[in-house]
Amino acid sequence: MFYSGFESDAAYFDLIAQSADAKDRKQLRQVSAAYRSLAKKGEPHFVSRGLHWSNRAAKCRELSEQFKNPACRTQLLRLAESYEVLAGASGEQPTLRKTSALSANLAALSRSPA
Repeated sequence: MFYSGFESDAAYFDLIAQSADAKDRKQLRQVSAAYRSLAKKGEPHFVSRGLHWSNRAAKCRELSEQFKNPACRTQLLRLAESYEVLAGASGEQPTLRKTSALSANLAALSRSPA
């Protein structure tokens, strides 16, 4: 099963960037670019709804570690909690599987100058 929601994730981070300060705006735009890159690849990365939402929660937690701004971190962690609720509502016992392309993009973001 393929996931095509990376483009909507990119749009979400573009939206957040509009009201962020200059430093956070730059990071948020980089996160958005990473998601757009994944959207173009169309990489399969989940096999069920529960796993899909759990993976999204894990991505939000990873992204939250990239920010120094407490408001950005808190917003991403709250989003992760919401995704975990959706994963639990699926009635499945999800097993997380990291997407290698996303991990590589996040690693590149953490190395880039702020």
